[in-house]
Amino acid sequence: MAGSEDDGDVPVIEEVEPPRCGEASAERAEGADGAAGDGPDEELRKIEREKEGMSVTERLERSFLYKVEGNDLFKSGDVFRAADCYYRAVVYARDLMQNPQYYPKLGHTEAQRETARGLVESSFGNLALVQSKHALGLPEGPERERVLREGARSAGEALRINAANAKALYRRGLCRARLARAAAARSLAGGDGAELREARALCAEAREDLVSAARADEGAAGRDARAELRAVQDLAKSLRREELLRDKRGFSFQGSLGALQPEEEDLLGDGSVRRRQVLCAGDGARWFNEDWLLPTSRQRCVVHTRCHLLGGGGDAEPKTLAFTLGDSDMHEGIQVAVRALSKGGRSRFAIAERRLTSSTPLARRLSQVPTGESEWEVELLRFSVYEDRGGDGRELLKVFSEGYGRFPEELSECHLHWKVTGPDDSALYSSRCTVSVGGAGGIEQREDPDRAPFVYVLGETTWPPVATLCRALRQGGRAELRLKRAPALPDPDPGAPADAVGARLGAALGKGRAAAGGGGGLEDCAVLVELERVLPPAAGPAGDDWGGVAALVQERFRAEQLLERSEDAAALRRLRRACGWAQEALAGASGEASATAAEHAAMRATLAWALARRAAPILDLGTVSSDCVKAAEADLAEAEAHCAWLEEHHPGLAAVRLVRAKLLVARDDDFEGAHAELSEAQRLAPEDGRVQQELRAVRAALRSQREARGRERAAALREGLAAARAGGPGGAAAPGARELLAELAALELSWEAVTETRVGAEVRRLREASSDPEARRLCADILGRWVDQSREQRPLWES
Repeated sequence: MAGSEDDGDVPVIEEVEPPRCGEASAERAEGADGAAGDGPDEELRKIEREKEGMSVTERLERSFLYKVEGNDLFKSGDVFRAADCYYRAVVYARDLMQNPQYYPKLGHTEAQRETARGLVESSFGNLALVQSKHALGLPEGPERERVLREGARSAGEALRINAANAKALYRRGLCRARLARAAAARSLAGGDGAELREARALCAEAREDLVSAARADEGAAGRDARAELRAVQDLAKSLRREELLRDKRGFSFQGSLGALQPEEEDLLGDGSVRRRQVLCAGDGARWFNEDWLLPTSRQRCVVHTRCHLLGGGGDAEPKTLAFTLGDSDMHEGIQVAVRALSKGGRSRFAIAERRLTSSTPLARRLSQVPTGESEWEVELLRFSVYEDRGGDGRELLKVFSEGYGRFPEELSECHLHWKVTGPDDSALYSSRCTVSVGGAGGIEQREDPDRAPFVYVLGETTWPPVATLCRALRQGGRAELRLKRAPALPDPDPGAPADAVGARLGAALGKGRAAAGGGGGLEDCAVLVELERVLPPAAGPAGDDWGGVAALVQERFRAEQLLERSEDAAALRRLRRACGWAQEALAGASGEASATAAEHAAMRATLAWALARRAAPILDLGTVSSDCVKAAEADLAEAEAHCAWLEEHHPGLAAVRLVRAKLLVARDDDFEGAHAELSEAQRLAPEDGRVQQELRAVRAALRSQREARGRERAAALREGLAAARAGGPGGAAAPGARELLAELAALELSWEAVTETRVGAEVRRLREASSDPEARRLCADILGRWVDQSREQRPLWES
């Protein structure tokens, strides 16, 4: 990010030349000091020599005093001496903007570094104000334009430190707007096309600055920016009209260049892709890099094109499409044609059918490929280079502006706008979208630049692609993520304000467009995020807004909501943070110690239960990797530690029994023990829904477990009875026959288990063959009970 350094980067402070409008003041200083012949460079050397004997605090104080003096001079109308003071304020403080980690000899701290950054930022901003005010009082001419450029440069230096400085954005936009007017005047007075292009470029830069200023400030700077923005937009429209008129009446060098081209250019050497005619040469610059196509490259190029199948019937309308070079989802022939163009270029190509074989949703967005060779008109609108995050081309990141300050932490509150566009650059979703219904046009969608930003909690309520972009940005940053396939849009959007009905309706219309486009939903889409504001997560008892026990209760309630939505990672993050807060609060003096201790126990119980719940399914599966098993074991170990602490300090809580039951099941499949723990938990908290749910699940598992054991024992008893029956006449000679029948009579078996094990048939045969009255009686009792069971489960058994 320009003007803002990470703590891990070695910053470079550039030299800034003294402003022109301060030279007069420097000359007056020469006369006052009696040093004839000294210029601005000598004055700067004097300041540098003086700084060598000053402490960090003295430098900051001197810088601050010069800034205050400059403010007073500006108010009195002495702009030259005011500019000189602002520049001196910059010189005294700029070295201290270095990172203390890499420049220990300066002897400054991180806090002093931030103070220096603030002084330099505000001084450059004020210098830009002085220069713009002075320039606007000068007559039209080179001197006025020179001072305007210096004003834009000074504002840019302030924006290098803080990209969201609304006043600096407005002042740079104002200077650029006035420079655009001067270039436009020269162009209209007979200048060449270069001056017209310069005027248009300055208009675009000014518009970007003024729009950003209007968004960042609702006060005077924002109002002034919006007023100047309207004038810039009007100027841009007039310049566009002038450009079109010149194109119509001027000599088309590009057309002549196309006429001089060979009749056909074979791009692959085999005749499968041939350029037949250059319709527009474009800017002529070389842009394609072969390294972008390498599988190991971490950079990918995304091209925005317009493709038109000539002579293809009703379906052959020009199609705007963005795709990544080297992506196999796009026709090879189209990619070869695009690589042969320069930016803005348009040509006609003959492409063989074998170079148009892709059948993916992305390729199907183009016209249906006819049999044989076909003729295409292809135009390269623009291109951009992205970082390939995964190395497979499925997730491409481009940071336009990183922003300023620190990167947002998990659970930070992010105020942002975001937009999703399809491969044809049409908007599928936008947080700025408003929809109006009625009138001659029916439903109309438009972007509202003044719409309030959406608010998300990073890592919880944020759509995953938006969360990825937020983690790559700082406050004021802007970035885009291109995805081969994105998850479904959130419905409803948890970050939308209450009045965002238009955005929701726009999202529904966007989904319809995505489906109609043949893309199968959010495929080959781009997500753009503008991170306007970041509020750090709550600091707990150390923060000024600490709410005591109420804050702990709210945090646990939020975590339980996340658990209900199966967002375990986010819930665990909140619970661990809240447990830390509770421990801090208990360590300090508090009038809510008992309530805090109770809430701490409840949070640890919820945390332990969530950990055990997450680990149990992984351990039950036999096909997971060793890393997953290790993670599950770590979860269980942490849950066991929490449970042991709770059993020691809060044994009477129902939640403690609930956690112990979960651990018994997760580690040993001990449903008997878990049932006993949950029965006690139900007695302690009969209305607890989580206990009821777990108890039902354990009972069902316990029945299944007992049923399985009963079947195994019934099969063993059947074999024993068969041996008893074969042991002697009447089955009486085999010892233990009565004991086997007594055990079978006491065994609880379902009718399905009886029929599957076929133990009933063996009991019937033993009754018929046995001469022992007691054995026959036991056989009759067992068979009678099983017949009753069969009637309960099959009422028509004997009908």
